[in-house]
Amino acid sequence: MFPGSKCSKIVMRIFVSCILAVMFPVSSSHADPIIEQTNSGSTQVGEINRKITEILQKYMFDGNDALTRRDMSVEINKYLNKLEGLANYDVVSDKSNNSPDIILKKIVRVDVFLVFQGSNKPIVLNYEVGSSGVYEMTLLRNTN
Repeated sequence: MFPGSKCSKIVMRIFVSCILAVMFPVSSSHADPIIEQTNSGSTQVGEINRKITEILQKYMFDGNDALTRRDMSVEINKYLNKLEGLANYDVVSDKSNNSPDIILKKIVRVDVFLVFQGSNKPIVLNYEVGSSGVYEMTLLRNTN
């Protein structure tokens, strides 16, 4: 394997993902009090958050460019499209929420808006993805 080769980058990404999975396992046993207080899709929001975090972990070392933002959005959209109970959703990761300063820092911001059936208030999940991990900036909030 040659340093800097595509193969070594893939092996490194797999290795880091395995280490992160051991160090920071995604557990469904902890209930989030904010999620429990929401009227629409309370348990589903927690699972959606865990799955999106898992998806974004694959992109931790990819930097911030249009292709990476598009790939992240496509993968999250594919996941959300399969879910039942969502009336509408939107995934935003473009220059509207990724300023030039954020792009230079190689951090990617991803905002996910969810509207569940029977509700007209969106739940917003905000993430920042960088080489040090995936962070939920605001776990969720109902916008008025």
